[in-house]
Amino acid sequence: MRELVVARESIRASHFSAGNRPTPQELTQHRELRRGHEESHRGLIIFDDVLTMGAHFRAMHGILTQAFPHVPMYGIFVALARWPEAADDRI
Repeated sequence: MRELVVARESIRASHFSAGNRPTPQELTQHRELRRGHEESHRGLIIFDDVLTMGAHFRAMHGILTQAFPHVPMYGIFVALARWPEAADDRI
């Protein structure tokens, strides 16, 4: 297991954002690929503690897809937040 994406700077936790959660694009601006792990990969797993809106997963997926465009990626989430049916297309 390796941490391939790291934060450039600390940002406010999403669960403290009171309805103004950061978008995947905003999250991407504060993250970068960790250098020294450019070797080829057969697959990557993105691990996240809670899948709420999917913004962190999409941000990490975007960064990793840009660096490793032909590598399959998967997500593992410890918990899933339940939303009304109207929100099902957010992930």
